[in-house]
Amino acid sequence: MECPDRERQDLVRPALKRLVPKRPVLEGFILERSALERMALDRSLDHRIRYRAVRALGQLKDPLSEEVLIRALDDDYPIVRHMAVSALAGMGTDSAASKLEEMLGSKSNCLKSMAARALIEIAGVPDSRLENLELLFKLLSSGDERVEKAILQIGDEAIPFLLSRLDLGSTIVRQHAEEQSIIFHLDGIHFPGWPATI
Repeated sequence: MECPDRERQDLVRPALKRLVPKRPVLEGFILERSALERMALDRSLDHRIRYRAVRALGQLKDPLSEEVLIRALDDDYPIVRHMAVSALAGMGTDSAASKLEEMLGSKSNCLKSMAARALIEIAGVPDSRLENLELLFKLLSSGDERVEKAILQIGDEAIPFLLSRLDLGSTIVRQHAEEQSIIFHLDGIHFPGWPATI
């Protein structure tokens, strides 16, 4: 439902939200979940419409839309993928968590960071165990201090892994490895070949 003038539209919108709280408004029209899902995945539609449909599905927080949101993570446009990550963070389950974990390998640092934060929101920070070190390292892009603490709690066993990451081609990966190595060094854990003090 769309009102011709802005003033009347502003008066009607709160009443519509009270009447139909579970049906989001997209471009001034009230749409059903199934229509939003079709729009979110229809690549023939403009990416801004797909973005708004994904955002509206996220606002619904309906678990039935989770599969559509997971599929939206493969959209050609970053803005749609980013919104799908945000929507999944609010409603995510194990299947969303596994797809978000895949997104940690994305070429886009922004998408990696968003996926890391969403994954932490869904599943929490992994335990400080050596078998979780690679995932913890990928989650560093979230900026969450609990991830750094979890890596530090692994202790000396983490050093070879961190040193191996210093040789990788990605600047951001090397930066995370350097930061963690310095934190270890300042925490009193000695790296082979490093001076005793910095």
